[in-house]
Amino acid sequence: MANRTSKDKTDPADAMAQMTDWQKAAMAPMAGLAPAWTEAVQDYMRMSGEFLARRVEKDMQLQRELLGCRDPKQWQELQAHFMEEAMEDYRAQSGQMAEIGRRFVDAATNAQKS
Repeated sequence: MANRTSKDKTDPADAMAQMTDWQKAAMAPMAGLAPAWTEAVQDYMRMSGEFLARRVEKDMQLQRELLGCRDPKQWQELQAHFMEEAMEDYRAQSGQMAEIGRRFVDAATNAQKS
């Protein structure tokens, strides 16, 4: 093992202070993202819960209607209408979720510029 000279010795306190400075510099842009991230997650969770509740209610309504159905043609029409409506609901919901993502990306971009 090689002998260390006095130049090789680094004060641990200095090294820790330097690491702390590096961490602060690296994390500073991230600090501005916390509010935007929290808002995006809250919006996502709220919208997901509301969407799920609406879809479950529509699923249950379809089941009630199908149970009262006595005609195969009416059964088929109910199912077709349900599927069309479900596809539209999911399309609209995915657009809303994409909007949340877009707002977060905009906030992140603006935080990095600051």
